[in-house]
Amino acid sequence: MLVLLSLLACTMDPIDTEGPGLQHTAEPEPVLATLDLRNAVTGAGAQGLEVGFPDGAVTTGADGLAAGEIPAWGSFELTVSGEGYVDHVVFGPAGDEDFGFITYVASQAITTQVLAMLGSSWDAGTGFVVVGVDYAADLSPVEGATVSLSADHGEPFVFAGSSPALGSTIPSGGMGFVSFPSVALGDSEVTVEPPNGVSCVAHPSGGVMPPVPVLADTVTVLAFHCD
Repeated sequence: MLVLLSLLACTMDPIDTEGPGLQHTAEPEPVLATLDLRNAVTGAGAQGLEVGFPDGAVTTGADGLAAGEIPAWGSFELTVSGEGYVDHVVFGPAGDEDFGFITYVASQAITTQVLAMLGSSWDAGTGFVVVGVDYAADLSPVEGATVSLSADHGEPFVFAGSSPALGSTIPSGGMGFVSFPSVALGDSEVTVEPPNGVSCVAHPSGGVMPPVPVLADTVTVLAFHCD
């Protein structure tokens, strides 16, 4: 977790009965997080999903957007749920600037169908992790980037065009994410090895991705942005 303490002043209390002085700190202002949730099949906005923000749930409209404030300089876990969809958690480290986060959400049926095409499955009671790796300038896929998890998991897969294929490296002409089914529960380290000449940082704050939470029967989504 990235933490920034802003020390404003240290002043001497004129009537101090508890110590030599009081140290005053200021809480950073919250940031606005806007999720852009899209149906994994149609690409259109996913309507009617409930997104859990710290101050309460927000339901997506026809555009698939949901916005709410979250604390600055800390990891966030925004739950996403809705009828017909697998439960999701959008995860990442927040900085001190407002940000957007685009991701696809899928039904259990579509997830099972894709895995069956690969001869794979998602074991009940385990987690599922999706790692996006895109160029920050235009959100195009970082072809040649390889993603790895420290936790035990099933065979990772990517999309080469519109077809799934086993592997953990984003292919030429593919989509910009790598998926890991049947991930062991708990926290997992996620690393990205970009192609030569490219550097990647955790979205949205930059820097290193904190340990990623893996929850039972839930898809955890996170992203790296690259230059």
